Amino acid sequence: YLETEEGLATWLERKHGLLDDRTFRRYALRFVAAHRAPTATWTELADELCAITSPGEAFDIAARVKRGLRDPREHGGWVKDHVYWTGHQRVDRHLEKEPTVLPLLLSGKFALSQLDAVKWAVHVGYVEVMPIVEVDDLLRAS
Repeated sequence: YLETEEGLATWLERKHGLLDDRTFRRYALRFVAAHRAPTATWTELADELCAITSPGEAFDIAARVKRGLRDPREHGGWVKDHVYWTGHQRVDRHLEKEPTVLPLLLSGKFALSQLDAVKWAVHVGYVEVMPIVEVDDLLRAS
């Protein structure tokens, strides 16, 4: 469920204007780095990132993905960063096709692949979906 949860979080940040293009691009660069980390050394990764971003940003992203390795010549790294990008893309595509499931996605921790089972649980009364209250509505009510 991690990919869906992180993807939903970044989708909501973007929807509400809290995720600017620069940060969103950084998520994409982290995805590239996480994808490449298992087969690249720190130097190879930083060099490849330099081809698509500034040397400073390439250094920062390579350091983030390769943190904790004892030897920078080792392959591997922390690759969790890929879920922010892939999760956002999958959630975005799903919500474009089926926008009415947003309240359902916000009702608990589960993967998009489990959505049909969650819909069934709602249908039979095992899960209750709370209505979404927009911040603007809360402010008007006070």
